[in-house]
Amino acid sequence: MNISQSNAAQLSSELPVICVHEDRPRNLVGVKLAVLSCARHAPAFRLLVNCPSAPASFISWLADQPNASRVELQDSGSKGWNVKPSILLQLLDNYTDVVWFDSDILATRDFSGHFRDLSPETLVVTEEPLWGQQQGGVSRTIAWGLEPARSLESTVNSGLVRVTRHHVKMLEAWQAMLCHPAYVEAQAHPWFERPLHMLGDQEALTALLASVEFAHLPLHYLRRGRDIAQCLGPAGFTPSERLRAMIQVGPAFIHAMGPKPWQREAVAPPLWRRSEPVLATSRQWFEYMSSDLSPYLLAARAYAEALRDDGIWTRPRSRLARLLSSSASGYAAPGLMLAVFDHCTRWMLRASGVARHTRITRSVLTERPF
Repeated sequence: MNISQSNAAQLSSELPVICVHEDRPRNLVGVKLAVLSCARHAPAFRLLVNCPSAPASFISWLADQPNASRVELQDSGSKGWNVKPSILLQLLDNYTDVVWFDSDILATRDFSGHFRDLSPETLVVTEEPLWGQQQGGVSRTIAWGLEPARSLESTVNSGLVRVTRHHVKMLEAWQAMLCHPAYVEAQAHPWFERPLHMLGDQEALTALLASVEFAHLPLHYLRRGRDIAQCLGPAGFTPSERLRAMIQVGPAFIHAMGPKPWQREAVAPPLWRRSEPVLATSRQWFEYMSSDLSPYLLAARAYAEALRDDGIWTRPRSRLARLLSSSASGYAAPGLMLAVFDHCTRWMLRASGVARHTRITRSVLTERPF
């Protein structure tokens, strides 16, 4: 591992270093927001940024950020979310305490309290959004061919993961699971065709943490809605969570799960087209409004000047979004109406059993994954 700064010591003995990784050039704006928001709200943290094939303009920008350093890590061959255990293992060669920080997360207030006074054995993760399917339990563990030893209260979301050298064996097992032929084959299919326990890296991590081998690890959840806004559609950050954020202190993190707001089209689609089915066009319109009123987008507006040309997307583009964002302050209130509608729709679909994965009750693997 090549670290651009010669001093490999952590900035603070009490705080972990933060790792931000992104290998997709079109998503580097998310890395910038992670760096800028951490510098504003939690400047005591040091960020290590790994962006393979980043353009010279980004490298130059990063060099000017006092809270961040560029690192060059070995290519594990994995892509997307599957690189997490490999990168964390490499960083633990030089650091004793590391936090993985997804490149589509930004900070909204000081979050250092979440990572102080933790035992070295404690693993920190976040909770899946409320509407995640078949939360927690042991079904994923059984499906992976592992023996369960504890039932998790909710599915792990790996957007933020704190690890230390006490977790090396766990990370190695996680990496082996993500390299398992059955998992690799499942990832070649659209997400809705994958088995529940192989939807992505966090399903494997959930399975692992409930297993006999790693059930002894203390597990600390950053709570959805309270500690982190999991913005997977308007109801990912639920109406009740939004109301709490409007009345009390909001979450310390906003996670732009799913489609990224900076990738939405410059012009909103019409609500109705004569040549297309009403349901299809209305759904496209609703998804665009969801992105145009995303809490992540609204919070990102505070950094538009620092982002310069990369900050143009932080302005709502549709008339409705401009109206709602101008009439309601903060990042939780403008999209509340959409969140209520989405929440009710999801509740009705769940009650009717539509679009649900079949519960797994036995192992579907013929060999142990690690």
